[in-house]
Amino acid sequence: MKKILALDLATRTGFAFGEPGEKPRFGSIRFASMGASHEAIFGKAITWAQNTFTELAPVQIVYEEPMQFRGGKSRAGNDEILYGLPAVMQGVAHNLGIHDVRKARVADVRLHFIHRNCKREIAKRETMRRCRLLGWGVTDDNEADALALWHYACTFQDSKWAIQTSDLFLPRTAGSLP
Repeated sequence: MKKILALDLATRTGFAFGEPGEKPRFGSIRFASMGASHEAIFGKAITWAQNTFTELAPVQIVYEEPMQFRGGKSRAGNDEILYGLPAVMQGVAHNLGIHDVRKARVADVRLHFIHRNCKREIAKRETMRRCRLLGWGVTDDNEADALALWHYACTFQDSKWAIQTSDLFLPRTAGSLP
């Protein structure tokens, strides 16, 4: 099986790493303090990627495809960050000899992991809930999104992962049907 590193790229980036069948390692990192320049964000992202990719030695890296430009509705500079961070990760991966770098559509990941493509706020909450039901004690939505992406990528190596997120196979909670 391939070691997969999944990245939810943003100023605060979530990451999840492991092979299908093992408990993933995960976390999140802020590349720079609030209000930092793009140069500072990209510089820290390059350093983090070089160190992390070297330490973990993933065979495959997968990241969420940036959402399309929002017709002037995003905050100034966000689009540069959202499109620049994938370029940084691809370049670092290439320089380190990691050539299996893929992107995934957010809608596809949501449909796989929470079975619907709902509004952002609802999707974030449901993704965190699903992670916790799977035994992954996420502390923020960046970690949760990275884990959902990692789980999605795992299904392409082992199709039985596709049913793991079905409500039928999740632990029962108080008040649920027997």
